[in-house]
Amino acid sequence: NLKVPSCASGYTCLKSYRQTTRSIAADPMCAAYTGAENETAATIIYRVAQSCGISPKVILVMLQKEQGLITSTAPSSYKYRSAMGAGCPDTAACDSAYYGFFNQVRYGAYLLKRYTQPVGTGPGTAWTSRYDLSKPVGQISQILYHPNTACGTKSVLIANQATHSLYLYTPYTPNAAALAAGYGIGNSCSAYGNRNFFQYYTDWFGSTHAPIASEPNVSGTASVGQQLTADPGTFTGPKTGVSPALARSPYYTRSYKGHNVMAIQLALNLAHIPTTIDGLYGTRTKANVRKYQSKYHLSVDGVVGARTWAHMRGLINAPPTYTYAWESCESAATAIASTEPANCTAIVGATDATYTVSGATAGTFILAKLTAKNTAGSSSIWTKSASAVTQAPTNTVAPVVTGTGVVGSALTADPGTFTGFPVPAVSYAWYSCTSAVAAVASAAPTGCTVISGVTSASYVPGSEQAGKFVSANITATNALGTVSLWTASVAVTA
Repeated sequence: NLKVPSCASGYTCLKSYRQTTRSIAADPMCAAYTGAENETAATIIYRVAQSCGISPKVILVMLQKEQGLITSTAPSSYKYRSAMGAGCPDTAACDSAYYGFFNQVRYGAYLLKRYTQPVGTGPGTAWTSRYDLSKPVGQISQILYHPNTACGTKSVLIANQATHSLYLYTPYTPNAAALAAGYGIGNSCSAYGNRNFFQYYTDWFGSTHAPIASEPNVSGTASVGQQLTADPGTFTGPKTGVSPALARSPYYTRSYKGHNVMAIQLALNLAHIPTTIDGLYGTRTKANVRKYQSKYHLSVDGVVGARTWAHMRGLINAPPTYTYAWESCESAATAIASTEPANCTAIVGATDATYTVSGATAGTFILAKLTAKNTAGSSSIWTKSASAVTQAPTNTVAPVVTGTGVVGSALTADPGTFTGFPVPAVSYAWYSCTSAVAAVASAAPTGCTVISGVTSASYVPGSEQAGKFVSANITATNALGTVSLWTASVAVTA
């Protein structure tokens, strides 16, 4: 609202725009959206953000960089029709299926989430495309400068999922002329979408980096049965837009307006004193400041001076609390990320700061999602993954010898099933026993001796074994250990 104090006559600016929305069923990208009559643009933006798990800040910036809707004082119907540029390729007309402000916001957010390759998408689903393979995270990709391919490309490291999604949404990177021009015009090979996204976002909301002072990480040995520990690092707390100048010499009362008044109104709401956050220090805000001062035993005068502000600032910037969620990934995550890495799924019930590695995760890569939350908001970070989970060999299906046991007829050792990572190597030995071996054993049975030179999965007993019993020894080995089992025996007859 503060971006457009007044709108040109005959136009409807975004702050006053309303639309009746439709219901949309849930899918892997977004939760269900229940349509409603006469929703404000702000409500639509907020509800879509919640539905699709996309920051409303990102939606606001997309609306600005695509059509200038946030600051426009005379927006045309076209700006609302194609508000997010969703379904609008550079080389063709916009897809009419996505015309309209609500459709644009919902489809734009849907696309940003779809590009992250969420669970429930990919081959074998209704959403078969593998967007994670295009401009993949953690790798350098060649990004066009302009729709005119003659303008060339630039090598760009796709450092995280957010960068990946933005470059799929707008597949051009600014050239030197575009960067040198600020918000202005570069040259004939300049493209401005991603440049403008970065500039609007940082100008309005601060750094695009996650609010952390030191990186979170996972420590411990990634092996089945071992414990991993998530260290949250140091979160500085979610950005609130509070001006440092206000902390030095605050004095706010009626008729003041701006971002600092919005911070005051935020503090009132955090104190459970409902207040419209509009940046205007009017009669209602002043009355609510008096309620705040009374509630916290401050001087009740309706003026936000040094003492009241210090109290509000402490409430807004309360130290964060942490929650944890462990995830198992099909591939390694080589950098921390502010969005969930592709092909990672939550490990059910693993929500503590530590996680004891289960056999079900052998061969996968474990990471932790860390969420810091205070009264001003929350911020989530996904750590780098630990190395691939290893597991010592374990027998899950017992080995057995099959065959008739007649001299001259082959016996075959079925190794059963051994799990482990790296996948264990299996070797064989055969034993001649003076008495029957009734069940699988983990040590050489009494009265059994190895048959020299027989190391394959099959063995043909000779006449010297007639009247004896034959057992197979199966050994599974990997870097973490060895498991050796002797099968129940087969009686040998002439």
